Amino acid sequence: EANRRTSANDTDERAWLLTQIASLHLSSGNLKQAEDRLTQALKLFPGSQLALALQEKVRVAEARR
Repeated sequence: EANRRTSANDTDERAWLLTQIASLHLSSGNLKQAEDRLTQALKLFPGSQLALALQEKVRVAEARR
């Protein structure tokens, strides 16, 4: 719902939202979905420190599998 309500022109907000969704996927153990959302977020906002940090957490979780 929130993803649909975010303006397509507001890339920072959309990237933040995708990162939050990725965090939920990571917490649920859905690593592929988390990585996919982070890839989308980083395409919109390549310098997002939050997305980059979460991406590292996903990679650590993948390495532990």
